[in-house]
Amino acid sequence: MTTTAWSPSVGADLVAMLDDADVELERAHGILRARTVPVVAQSSPAAARGVLHAVALADEAEVACAQARARLAEVRSAVAFAAWSYTTSEQLASAAIETLGGVVATGLGTLVLGGLLLSVAALPANLPGILLAAGLAQTPVPDVLLDAAARVLAPLAPMLPDLLSDPAFVDALALAIESADEALAGLAGLGLAQPLEPLPSQRGADDEALSTGAGVALALALVATGHAPRLPGASPTRAAETATPPAVQPPIGSYGTAFERLSADGPAIEVQRYEHPDGSVVWQVLARGTESFAVDDPSTAYDLTANVENAANAAGRPLVGSAAAVEQALVAAGAQEGDVVQLFGYSQGGAAVAAAAAYGRFAVDTVVTFGAPIGATPVGDATTAVAVQHDSDLVAALGGRHGGDRIVIEASPDLDALTTTRYDPDGQPLADVAVGGHHPEAYADTAARLDVADDDLVEVAWVEVTAATDGALPTTATGFAVERPGQP
Repeated sequence: MTTTAWSPSVGADLVAMLDDADVELERAHGILRARTVPVVAQSSPAAARGVLHAVALADEAEVACAQARARLAEVRSAVAFAAWSYTTSEQLASAAIETLGGVVATGLGTLVLGGLLLSVAALPANLPGILLAAGLAQTPVPDVLLDAAARVLAPLAPMLPDLLSDPAFVDALALAIESADEALAGLAGLGLAQPLEPLPSQRGADDEALSTGAGVALALALVATGHAPRLPGASPTRAAETATPPAVQPPIGSYGTAFERLSADGPAIEVQRYEHPDGSVVWQVLARGTESFAVDDPSTAYDLTANVENAANAAGRPLVGSAAAVEQALVAAGAQEGDVVQLFGYSQGGAAVAAAAAYGRFAVDTVVTFGAPIGATPVGDATTAVAVQHDSDLVAALGGRHGGDRIVIEASPDLDALTTTRYDPDGQPLADVAVGGHHPEAYADTAARLDVADDDLVEVAWVEVTAATDGALPTTATGFAVERPGQP
């Protein structure tokens, strides 16, 4: 397995650390320069030799301190230049990828449009008659569209499992989703001649957030179930406390512990409260993966509709989907503004906690996600956000490429070793679709490897998490289901 961690702000962070070190050296240098030399005329020879030796050592320390500051200034300049070069190169590469992505996405949209047109053309000529007959027979019209989609996908069926797990395909999908406006232009038949607005450099803009995962999740809903989910926010989610609370647990302090807890059986959302002797409180929230891929599942609102709603969250709007349930769970558990809040999530749970941190009422200190479609979700200035994902994870790719100040840890799992599936095949529309690197077994393996990686960038989240929870005692644990009004 290979693992790569990156963050857009690493260069600036290193420069800031070097500046802090220079401040300390300058303080020490000032003390050495201002020192006084004791008088040794009245001292014994042995004492005089000791004093003179100490003075010589101080002289050497002063020279070494000056040399260290000069060397540090050189290193700082080199790091600053490297960071500038990296950032500039990244911006140039990003601009090239944006342009290429627009062409690719438009081409993909045009290809899909052509496939749909060919599929419709392959249907019997009396398509209006079929639609009318379907209506008279009370057969959902999407069944006809599903037949057309089946004709498009049939040639791809043998290669679909491998395709969905191929890192190149997953990366191309993330790029195409980020360029959703160009893809829609191709699907609409506008072609490359149609001038397109460039994508904003700041990820998380309202239209982009709505057009990325939401559009893809809507398409998956149509293919998987034959009908579209309700409009985002049409029937709000709510966090309902479970009758049996989860066990009170020690604070999470590692990737392995975090994912072990996220993949264990339990309520959709779990809130753990920790209290310091001085009365200050730390909250850790765990949001697990999707409970049902059905649309409008009568037994849970932690379903495909909530996935669509999470992608539609944006600044200045009330939270919807399971992100709203995460915030409600914190409120119901007793969280107050000013408390330390740490969020952890897998899959849909990751999208929920990321949106709650970006657009919710609580100032969130740390967000750690696994396999979550959050590329378009921004990161707050005061939040440390770490996203663990696999280069073959189709679900993570649905969020588009990452932007902002999120630390991304991307791994390449051994897909040949994955033999089990995440969901019970009974009643799950997408249970037979190969999602490769999204399997919990793969993330459990990656989490264990990250804990022994000995990489400062990989460990940055836990430095802050454990510093905030050190000395805090567990007090209560509360579990929440995600529901909608009218559900049993």
